[in-house]
Amino acid sequence: MNRLFVDIGNSKLKWRFYIGESRKHDKCGSYEEFCAHLDEVSLAKPLMDCVKISSVKNNATTFAISDLIETKLNIVPQFAKVSNSVGKVRCGYKNINELGVDRWLAIVSGVKKYEKGILIVDSGTAISIDLVDHEPNHLGGFILPGLRASLEALSSCTDKIPLISEIDNIASPGNSTKSGVLGGIINPVIAFIELLSHKYQLYPVLTGGDNLQIGVGLSIKHSLEDNLVLDGLEIDEVEFEQISSCKL
Repeated sequence: MNRLFVDIGNSKLKWRFYIGESRKHDKCGSYEEFCAHLDEVSLAKPLMDCVKISSVKNNATTFAISDLIETKLNIVPQFAKVSNSVGKVRCGYKNINELGVDRWLAIVSGVKKYEKGILIVDSGTAISIDLVDHEPNHLGGFILPGLRASLEALSSCTDKIPLISEIDNIASPGNSTKSGVLGGIINPVIAFIELLSHKYQLYPVLTGGDNLQIGVGLSIKHSLEDNLVLDGLEIDEVEFEQISSCKL
């Protein structure tokens, strides 16, 4: 089967192609890079069996990507949506429409892989932390500013703290403005993860673009997952729908 899975995040896209039973490497990039890769694939004129998408972007961007895929690959994409449950996992939100579909997919795929109480930390433009007990029930979660969002906010609100573009090794305590800012932003996130893990006896599973930077500071056992959202798109029990421009 020829399949394409796409995770449309706030700042980047991730995608995974299967041509036959051969899985191509997962890719991550900008909208322009995704379009270029789609052009390459379309030249081979593959007969696609399915295209499944997770999107947290606005309607205009989501429809533009959907329309592009339909034009290039001659197939109408399906969009993942949050449901009350998938398998044994129950959504903890009172209004399931308020939960981001990317968080739901990470929850479902995390539970399927680890089969125990987990604390899912997805670190991107925002950092979402979702608690799933041993039942497994989704207990709810927390949303924090992402590391880069925090850096941008601090720089824009001060005159002498520069915008730090690279998040690298942190001296603790900081011995420069850069290391002081990075430590001040990352360490509270690390402390919060460890507090929640101990309080609820949940195993931390880190995913998202900054999982390595956060994981290196954790003093407790944890796992790193590159693409839990893409993994979730491959789960058959997840609910999908087709989205048209009229619906948007």
